[in-house]
Amino acid sequence: MLQLGVGGILAILVLREVFSFLRTRGNNNIDLTAEIRCVKTRIDELYRWHDVRDEDGTPIWYRRASMTRSIERLTASISELERAVQRQAEILIQLMEVESE
Repeated sequence: MLQLGVGGILAILVLREVFSFLRTRGNNNIDLTAEIRCVKTRIDELYRWHDVRDEDGTPIWYRRASMTRSIERLTASISELERAVQRQAEILIQLMEVESE
């Protein structure tokens, strides 16, 4: 089954618009080869933009920066919670030692 990414779909839409525009111009002196090269260059550029991936291989295009910030804040909160629980455990151990004396 053929699957097109965002870049592929956008490329098809761009090609459709270019050919529609060229048909309506009615000018027979159009250099279609140059026009097609121009469209190909734009499609290649879109492909390069969409093909950038992070160190995990996830496409950066699909990851929201706000989600990254939220995950970083959540990680910091979990670390703080871990420190608080560790401190509570230390205090409980000290209390148990005092009671046993």
